[in-house]
Amino acid sequence: MVEEMSGKYITLRANFINILRKDKVLEIDDLYKYVSRELKMEVCEFSTKLENAYKYGQLDREQKIKLDEINQKLLTYSKENRRENSIPRNIYYDKYRDLIEKLKVLSTMENLGGLELAASLKEELNYTAVNLQDRIKVLRKHDFLTNDELESLSRIYTKIKNSYKEKSSEVCIPPTKTLSNEELMNFSTIIEEFMESGKNLLEYRYDKGTLITPKKFNAKLKYIEKYTPELYKEYIDYTQERKNYLKRIVMETINYLIDKIENGIPLEDGQKRDFDILDYYLLIDIPFADYVAFFKANSTNNTQIKLLGTFYKENSSKELPNKEILKFLNYKFRRNNMDISEEIKLEILNYLYQYRIPITAATIRVEIDRYVSNTLYEKDVLLSKVRKGIREHVRR
Repeated sequence: MVEEMSGKYITLRANFINILRKDKVLEIDDLYKYVSRELKMEVCEFSTKLENAYKYGQLDREQKIKLDEINQKLLTYSKENRRENSIPRNIYYDKYRDLIEKLKVLSTMENLGGLELAASLKEELNYTAVNLQDRIKVLRKHDFLTNDELESLSRIYTKIKNSYKEKSSEVCIPPTKTLSNEELMNFSTIIEEFMESGKNLLEYRYDKGTLITPKKFNAKLKYIEKYTPELYKEYIDYTQERKNYLKRIVMETINYLIDKIENGIPLEDGQKRDFDILDYYLLIDIPFADYVAFFKANSTNNTQIKLLGTFYKENSSKELPNKEILKFLNYKFRRNNMDISEEIKLEILNYLYQYRIPITAATIRVEIDRYVSNTLYEKDVLLSKVRKGIREHVRR
């Protein structure tokens, strides 16, 4: 995984160096075509990729300054040549922000079956496959979703479309109208596990990898309400409590979070380091996607929304399956002249497990960097360092 990420940024650097060379010999219209067609780099995501390449040491400051100037030229050219009836980016996002966040979640569910995906699409977005296809076409003009997310949604559309064809050739079997005692007990167990997971229903269904579509879940929930009302009440109380908790945590921490993302975290030697995804999960015990979605839906501060959205894009990689974790353990590499041994890797994974931090390419990469730089703290130590800062932001 580390090797893949390293290769990614080496390729990105080569692309940016080529842009610098082409800028000296091409007019703006030909340069625009070269960037979008040859390098397949959307102008709207140029700045994000540039920041990443600079952040990971693939470009020096002078190169970044020159590329920032080129980016502005390309953006101006793009705006001047945009169709008159196209929707401005900020207006489009304000109108469809909830839909965009739901599509991000949907893009992570590609491993589910076509019919299950279709049911989720209908329940969560009230969309058909055709609606999804049309929305993907529009979203390709903006940078709200990454290319990987858009491609995943395209494959999901194809999967749903193919499942409709398969279903039409099958014999229709009437659905079961009652649940057996065993089925009721099994579903009761699922409800209990869901409440213990601390996740929203969409994440839980995805993580379980089961065929629990929203429609089936809600239908079975009615049996829980009828036959085990105490459990049903616990479920309702849990979902409401989770909403209230999410709201309280966001309101209490958002100013502190934005400040640290923007200004970094002071170190004992007087230097600063970037606030990272590890910091987030050590401070806030709710899924980052939930946090971002709630803030975007309830804030009018476009500057903060953009800053948080950029941080989310850079850190929203999927949780790694077991086979990828095993690859990580077996892969030999060095970081800053230090051999990352199997013992160190196990220590890193144990740290993530211990604090219930999602194991993703981003969290592993950040933790390795923090381990090497000796800035990896125990959770209690970290919380003691920032608790005062959060209280100060709450008072403002």
